[in-house]
Amino acid sequence: MSLTVKSKVEVPELIEKRRGQIISAAIELFGKNGYHSTTIRDIAKRAEVSIGTIYQYVSDKEDVLFLTLIEVLDDYQRHVPAAIASASEPLARFQVGLPGTWIIPDNSDNKDTPLAPVGTYARDHMPERGPTYETVFQTVEGGQGYWAGVHFRYGPPKFSMNATPQCYDYEIASPGWPFFSSPQALPDNRLGIAQLSNRLLIPPDGLPFQGNPSGQFLGKAYMALPFTDPVTGDPPTGDQSWTCFLSTANFKGPVAFYIPETWSKIGKLFNYPFIYGRGLDAREGDLRRPHVDRQPRRW
Repeated sequence: MSLTVKSKVEVPELIEKRRGQIISAAIELFGKNGYHSTTIRDIAKRAEVSIGTIYQYVSDKEDVLFLTLIEVLDDYQRHVPAAIASASEPLARFQVGLPGTWIIPDNSDNKDTPLAPVGTYARDHMPERGPTYETVFQTVEGGQGYWAGVHFRYGPPKFSMNATPQCYDYEIASPGWPFFSSPQALPDNRLGIAQLSNRLLIPPDGLPFQGNPSGQFLGKAYMALPFTDPVTGDPPTGDQSWTCFLSTANFKGPVAFYIPETWSKIGKLFNYPFIYGRGLDAREGDLRRPHVDRQPRRW
């Protein structure tokens, strides 16, 4: 553990012990509540020490953040190489989504009512996401990366659009196909992506990169565009078509979009009017994972 952060206590063993308590508490709280929402008081309570004790070992919350980052990186260095070395097929067992997208509908006005209907995967298997289940209700995800169980093997990472419109009951990653670890096409009632570009098509197994690139940038963004008019009725459907834009060495522009009905139909399917107008067809997007991508940029 790094001792570069100033401490009023000079005994190395005591610094190691107390900072271990502080860091362990901080990692848990930062992961659960976020850095900005976590206070030194929260960390002290979780670590079972006084606020004054924390300030004997760090100067401020930024010091705590620095130490937690060092600990996380050290932990990766301790465990990841051994795990990869022990696998008979390292790539087949290795999974990492490189910095990517994570957009959910903004339901911050809902404090305690479940968005995930009874009978969905999230509601039945993810009780820790309650009471609102907002982070597993609907998502636009994806990005470039390696995933365990990929059906079509390939060397470098691939880029994949991916969305979960129905509380993780299924995923949509291309016109007619789920996330590309599955060899099975989606049924007709679960299609959700419309191809927009006639130059760059979204394949079932994700977009590959040309050659063996290293260090280039890939630009990507999602915008909610009004390609269609809102529809009243049962269920009501908004006008937001979440559109994927890419910027690479040989392509720049919109690629494909999720049709609004992808998000709205869950309310009628589960006879749950509470979630009418709460999906990504109608609500602003809440970006939950900041991302800067440094990856291959030529298809």
